[in-house]
Amino acid sequence: MSGLLLVGSGVPGDPDDGTAYLGTLVNTTLEVNSLSGVPFSITSFDVAGFAGLFTPPTLQVVGFLQNGTTVTNDFTGIGTSFQTVHLDSGFADLNTVDLTGGFAFDNVVVTIPEPSTAALMLTAALGAAGYARARRS
Repeated sequence: MSGLLLVGSGVPGDPDDGTAYLGTLVNTTLEVNSLSGVPFSITSFDVAGFAGLFTPPTLQVVGFLQNGTTVTNDFTGIGTSFQTVHLDSGFADLNTVDLTGGFAFDNVVVTIPEPSTAALMLTAALGAAGYARARRS
């Protein structure tokens, strides 16, 4: 992805929260998704504008839900010091979340639901059946 930066702590002129963080350049979108395809939720993250770069007046966060709909939160007044923003409860059961560029992001709180007991039992049964078939071959 062009426009995505990993920034270390202590870089003069950049925001600093004591740890490395991801930064995006203006007009870059950071896309967050689950590599396994399992739906997830995002509840909060830390954000700051990049000092020395034009920071858009509004950070728009768009979530793409499993059912095909979207949910959006807009945050204004993002300064050059990190602050925690909280997303509304609609950011659950997501496929993807897009964060519009020109900001620094850190400490993203993501929740991936635990599989149900029935799903674990089904997975175990399918695995055992596959193992039994492989042994017969």
